[in-house]
Amino acid sequence: MSDAGPGYTTVEAVDGGLGGGIMQTREGVPPYVTVYVRTADLDAKLAEIQRLGGTVVVPPTPISDTMSFALFSDPGGAVVGLLQTAEVRS
Repeated sequence: MSDAGPGYTTVEAVDGGLGGGIMQTREGVPPYVTVYVRTADLDAKLAEIQRLGGTVVVPPTPISDTMSFALFSDPGGAVVGLLQTAEVRS
């Protein structure tokens, strides 16, 4: 685990496993879990999701120089995250 900024810690994947992050929620916000799926192209994936009935909750947003994320909800309302990293882009 490593510190990724105020209130956020990342958990690195080992041998191709699943990584993750843990963050402090704002006051009054209950704890929650968001599953993130890695993609090579956030914009293209969000366009496909919208075509299939999903809704963009958070548009592509840079996290760092090498990583961006977005959130969408499926037609049933479940929120899922997308993650684009420099490793996937290349």
